[in-house]
Formats: sequence, C-alpha cells, structure tokens
Amino acid sequence: MKNLFAIISLFLIATNAWSQSTIALWNYDGITGTPATPTANVGSGTSLKIGSFVVAAAATGMDPLLNNGCGSQNGVNPGAWAFTATPGATNESSGVQYNASTVGHSNIVFTWDQRSSNTAVNTVRLQYTLDGTTWTNFTMTVNNTTFCLGELNDGRFQNSTAGDSYRRISVNLSSISGANNNANFGVRILAAHYQTSGAFRTTAVPTNVATGGTMRFDNVSFKTQAAVIPSVSIAAASNVAKYAENTGLVNVPITVANANSTAINLTFGLSVYSDATQNADYSWTNTLTIPANTNGISNLPITIIDDLLAEKAERIVVKLLSGTNATISATSNYQIIFIKDNDYVAPTSSNELNLSLLTSFSNGATGTNSAEIVSFDPTVDRLYIANSIGRKLDIINFSNPSSPQLISSISMVPYGNINSVTTNNGIVALAIENIDPQANGSVVFLNSNGEFIKQVAVGAMPDMITFNKTFTKILTANEGEPNMANTVDPEGSVSIIDLSPGIANLTDANVTNIGFTAYNSQRASLVSQGIRVFSSSLTVAQDLEPEYITISDDNTKAFVGIQEANALLTIDLTNNSIISLTALGYSSYGSGSNNAMDASDLSGEILITGNLPIKGAYMPDALAFGTIAGQGYIFSANEGDSRELTTAAIIDANRISSTTFANLDATAFPDAAILKNSSL
Repeated sequence: MKNLFAIISLFLIATNAWSQSTIALWNYDGITGTPATPTANVGSGTSLKIGSFVVAAAATGMDPLLNNGCGSQNGVNPGAWAFTATPGATNESSGVQYNASTVGHSNIVFTWDQRSSNTAVNTVRLQYTLDGTTWTNFTMTVNNTTFCLGELNDGRFQNSTAGDSYRRISVNLSSISGANNNANFGVRILAAHYQTSGAFRTTAVPTNVATGGTMRFDNVSFKTQAAVIPSVSIAAASNVAKYAENTGLVNVPITVANANSTAINLTFGLSVYSDATQNADYSWTNTLTIPANTNGISNLPITIIDDLLAEKAERIVVKLLSGTNATISATSNYQIIFIKDNDYVAPTSSNELNLSLLTSFSNGATGTNSAEIVSFDPTVDRLYIANSIGRKLDIINFSNPSSPQLISSISMVPYGNINSVTTNNGIVALAIENIDPQANGSVVFLNSNGEFIKQVAVGAMPDMITFNKTFTKILTANEGEPNMANTVDPEGSVSIIDLSPGIANLTDANVTNIGFTAYNSQRASLVSQGIRVFSSSLTVAQDLEPEYITISDDNTKAFVGIQEANALLTIDLTNNSIISLTALGYSSYGSGSNNAMDASDLSGEILITGNLPIKGAYMPDALAFGTIAGQGYIFSANEGDSRELTTAAIIDANRISSTTFANLDATAFPDAAILKNSSL
C-alpha cells in the first residue's frame, strides 16, 4: 500500500504550497480490471471517462514520493487508471473527469500524475465546472501551474518528446472563487490539438497525427490550500519623504505582494513623532481599500495644506495599523513625511556690524602645520601661533595687519609639545604637553622673541592656558585624557601659578594643583545631579577633564568647563579652592520646548524640526565671562563632545539605530523603529 503521509508530503514539495488538507484522493491502490467510474480512495469523489477514451486494464502507477511523480513508472502494479487514448474527432472532447464537493473548503489545488505513450496525444486541456453542466477552459500559466517533462502552450500542458514517462501536473485554482465551497465542482483533462496545428499529435513525434496510444492517471487529488494572505508594507526605501509646503497632493506608496481574490482594507494612524496638525497642515482619510488581485503599489493620498505661517519643518508620520485580508509588515510599516515650510523670510540685515576680509596668513603646508590657538600681544604687535602638528611656536609680525610676516618658529621639542598659548606685555606663556601625554605637563615662559625664561610643572595634558584679569596668575586646564587603549588614565586638574615672585624667579612651589580626588566617593551623587561620569574611568578624578577657563571680572573666581562631564567647576581664586561642581543640565527638544534642530546628518537636507523626545547636552568648549548692567554672565560655546578611545573600543557617541540602543524602554520611546530611522 502507498503511504498517505508520503503522498501528502510529496504534494507539498511539488506545489510549494503552505498547509493543505485532502478533499479527495485517487491513489488507485488495489485497482483491478477496467473500472469505468472509480471513486476516491481518500475522501469523497467520483470519476469517469469522457468521449472516445476507452478504459483499459489497470497498469503500473507512480510512487507518490520517489522522483516527485516525474519520470519512469516506479509505483505498484496495478496502481493506475489506464486508457486507450482515442482522442475522438473533435478537439478537447475526450479524456477523464473528476468530481469532488468542495463544501467547507477554499483555495482549491488539483494535482495529477499522467503517463502518455509515444503514440498518445501530447497536449491536454484542463476544464472546470461550477454547476456540473457547464465547462470552462482553465488557462495554465507559470504562476498557477507546476509541472515536469513538458511545457505550457496557449494555456494547456504539452508533453516533452519523452513518451512512456509520468508527469506530475499541479494547478492552483484559488483564482476561481466559484470553486470554493461548491458541491458541484469538477475538472476534466481532455486530449487537445497540438499548438496551432489543428490536429492531435503524438508525444514522441509531434509531426505525426495521434489516433490512439495509451494514457494512465495516478495520484489524482483535490486539496485545499491555506489561503495566502497578502503581505502589505511601506518599502524601506520609501520610509522617508520630503515635500515643499506648496506641493499639494502627495502619496504614501503601499506595496502589496501575494494579492488574492479578496479586497484589502487598511487602517492607518499617526506615530507619536508626528507633529503636523491635521486639517491645518494636511488632510487625509486614514483608510484605504485595495481591490482584489492587485499586487504592486497602491497609493494612500495626503493633501499638504499651504498655510501662511512661518514655522519649522513639520512631520507627518504615517503608520500602517491594521488591515483585513492583510499581513502587515512588522518593520516596513511607516513613512516619515517632512513638510518644508515656504513662508519663513530671513531677517533683513541691520548692517550694524560689517566685516570684510583684510588678509590671511598660512604658517606652513597643511598636514605638517596647524594654527589652532592664536594670541596677540599689542605691546609688540606680534601674533603667537600654537603649531602643535609642527611642534613649534610661530611668531608673526602683525604691525601691518594687511601683510603679516613670519619672524621665527621656535621648536617645542626641548619641552614637549605645545597645546595652547597666551601673551601679555612681552611675556609668552605656553601650555606644554609632556612627550608622554599621560605624564604631567608644564608651562613654559618665553620673552616676545621666543627666548626661554622659565618652565614649571603643572598637571597632565594642559590644554588651555589663561591669565587672570590682573595678570598676577596663570591658570591651566589640565585634561588628563587617557591613552587610546585606556590603560593609563591620569587625573584631570586645574593648575594655578602665582606670578608675584616674577617670571624668572618661579619654581614649582609657586604652582597650586587643584585635583578632584575629593569627588571619588561621590560618583553616585554626581550622576544623580546630572554630571556625566563614565563607567570606563576607574575614579571620578580620572574621569573629570577640564577643557576651558574663564575669569570673573572681579578676579575672584575661575569658571572651568568640564566638557565631557557636561559640568562647570567654580574655583575661589582668593584661596585657590573649589567652590562647586555644577551640572549644566540639558536642553529639551521635546513638545512645548520651542527648541528645534536638524537632528540628522543623513537626511540629505537641512530640516530644522522640534517636538522630539531628546535632550541636548551643552558640553561647552570655550567660555567667556562678561558683566552686563552689573550682572555677571558666563557665555559658552556649546560644542558637544564625545569620548572615543578606539583602541579600547570605548565609543561615547552612538547612533540611536545602533545596537547600543537595542532595548529602548517601550513606554518612554514608543515606535522605536521610527525613532531609530537615521533620517528622522
């Protein structure tokens, strides 16, 4: 006996269907003699011969699993319904018929194994009936039919020239809605004329007329295939669109694959990150019906309203929420639409300040020289340039600003390397980094000609240097950055040099180093206040890296920016002690903040938008102090910065789309996939 499970498994392979159940199966196990109307071996179904076909003695069939029903006979003997295949006088008038009730079933698939002798007809037509009386041609295509050892021609199956071999043919009838739930459903397999010849032709030699030969049928089945639910998505390539405010009608492209004979009804909604106002900025209908059997792109229309308000770029973030007869993509299910305002008018220039280029000066070839810090001493009309790449101090004659001239370049190699420079009244003070950058640095004093006067030690990696307002003290911001492998991490500090003994008389005893070891036990408290402390640093003192210093106008306080920590250190200059370490906080870009930014460097355009669930860390680089109407103010250049120790794989700045943010809190950050879009 043939194994039914094997038959079903083979059918799955042959048709590439998903899940199927058998309605009726003729496997012809135990067939004998010349039965005229064999009934189904599994399920309920009938069969009969049509026209001039003559039932012959049952013959060898085809194993349901071996060779997938294709090739030489390999089944039991007897195990197939056999015929003398007289095609008759009329095209498509003779063959076999199978009937099975499909009540309770849909998406019907009909499959059969067919063997034709060399002299039998080489072409067959499939017909179907919905009422048991009227027969309709079914057009076989590569989209609805699988087969072997043959080809499709004009909607029919045509054998290859190899006779006496079985072919397995499987036809998906799901496009025929009337085939579903039908008590009178049936199909016919009929001998047909060869191509356009107008005659029956043999399998082995298509130029010969076919008048007989033999045909056999085995493993004939009606099965129901699980309905293929259409997949619906908004392609990732269409996740972001940008339109001018006066564009008018725009379309969100909805992609459908595997459409079936039922219409698709979709419902759309808006993400929480949508900030455009319906009926003020745009109008739409949040439902869309896509007709049956419609694959490809269908459009959801949205009309952008061209108002007269000058405003930031706004977002319509459309989401596919649900649908009937549709499987919604779990990821490609949204589009971010930016509306670019066309009403903003740039302010009219007041011309209160006019600048024009006088000249420029280069201190050497790019790549081997730099000019990051420049200090001007008006007492000698000279510029002093910290050329850290060139490891030298460049001295420039600036007596004629229209034509700066290089006077000399002083090598920094004897001292280390230069990070910064400040000048006053013929004295040049240099912030010098040690040859070993993680070791303590120094301040080197030169005269206006670059001649050495004195050198005193300060903290590790002095990055910025400044005088106080009365030029009685020098202060350095000692960053104390770790090496790239993060194996050596010196403590950050601020050094204060008392200049009262005179520059030539300075010693290391005149230097006060203010460190941060007192904060080592306060890590949790500092973090709770909003001060950023990196877990990669062993101690708080190692983590805090002073960046820049500004002095109050009354000369009593120094304000030190600690950039990466997003904090401000206040030092009492009357006794060289710390007053406070203060978190600078964050600037909100959320709803109601009225702040806006171009949040993406990958959108391809400048899109100033707000109402985003993010905050910006100030992280200032340069600072300046000023007094206005008796009130002191600190002005900060909020650069923002990140710590990146590539050798140690410590990267502070990450895109929100990176794995660093793989587990965003769903309550705080709904629609995370949308938020992670690099163009938002």
